[in-house]
Amino acid sequence: MGHNLHRNYWDTTAHLYDDKAANRDIGFGPWQDLSLHVKGPVLFDLNHNFCNAWDSGTSWIRRLFQGSLASQRRTTTPLSYIQNGGEPAQICRTHPEEGPEEAILEVYEKALGNVHQYAYMENQYFRYKPLAERLKNTAATRKAAGALHDLHLFVVTNNPESGHFSSTSYDMMESLGQAELMPLAHRDNLYDQRQLAYRERELSERPESPERDRELLQVRSKMRQQNIDEARADELIADDPNAHYNKAAAREMEPEMLPPEGMKVIVATLVSCDAGKSGSAVAKTRGERQIEQQITETLGPEQGTAKYKSIYVHSKLLLVDDLFFTLGSANINARSLLSDSELNIAVPSPTTTKLWRERLWEMHSGKSINSSVDEDFYEWDSLISKNWECQKGNIPLEASLVRFWDVVTPYATAVD
Repeated sequence: MGHNLHRNYWDTTAHLYDDKAANRDIGFGPWQDLSLHVKGPVLFDLNHNFCNAWDSGTSWIRRLFQGSLASQRRTTTPLSYIQNGGEPAQICRTHPEEGPEEAILEVYEKALGNVHQYAYMENQYFRYKPLAERLKNTAATRKAAGALHDLHLFVVTNNPESGHFSSTSYDMMESLGQAELMPLAHRDNLYDQRQLAYRERELSERPESPERDRELLQVRSKMRQQNIDEARADELIADDPNAHYNKAAAREMEPEMLPPEGMKVIVATLVSCDAGKSGSAVAKTRGERQIEQQITETLGPEQGTAKYKSIYVHSKLLLVDDLFFTLGSANINARSLLSDSELNIAVPSPTTTKLWRERLWEMHSGKSINSSVDEDFYEWDSLISKNWECQKGNIPLEASLVRFWDVVTPYATAVD
């Protein structure tokens, strides 16, 4: 379950910068995806979903003379697939035509409402703010009850790099205190807020009138919705959003992250790196190559020549506390969770959930998991900070995990 089987979407865990053996069309790869091989009674539910979809797309005349798939499966029961061992699992769907069914959203909400240590989201999209709010509420409730440690959120996703989706992506980031990871969208949003602050001051100085009072009421309502009080309005008017953006885009300043109380948050993307050594090894003598190798071993790789290519994340995985996971076709966006037809599997399995995390930690960070999630968080945070410096100097990365950083997407109302 969960994997696209087209040739262009094939890749290995190495995610090579230029994998000739993959035989992909130009413009495809590297590619990160996850899938799961399932057996047992859960196949009965998968078959039910397939048969219903097949029959609904078949004309009634064909079903009348040839029969439906649903009728052919009546003699089959879940008991037919019982095997020794295994773990409990549930098929969950987003299905607008039956119900409508929003079981995948319900699974996400329940899982994020029961986090005690960490949540790991690896998803093609990351733009459904209610899930961020759900996790924030969980953290706040735990904090109020006297929890001694923060909740840790690890996210691996793609840069949106498209104004069509920027507002929902930005809102998700802002809700988690990570708005400065989208500096252009952040600048545009600050400009809009600045205009509100200017307009409120201007209207306040005008003589009272029905029109003036009505507009002032509307402006102040918008400011309250965006948590712009008088002190914040002063800051917006005094600061130049463009100056901040120029420094951020040039990586001359670290983005300021303000995670919600009781939470620690890392939002990352994946990048494949080519060390970018210049010159032809064939044209050099054996002695020259040996000298070059000795220099590299002593001083490290040649600086300033590395090339980077984004690894496209197509996965749709949620891990919670080494206890539970869900994997399938549903993205973290409104369409997948509310209106498109999607299929996931939900599994309360300490063994398999921990196995997912062990393999993904090794793949993305090159490190094993620690006995403490707090140590894992520190290692990830340290790694993406080191890779941030590597990218500034165009030198090879230490691993494929890098900080989410989108300097090209403006703020615009999203279609999803």
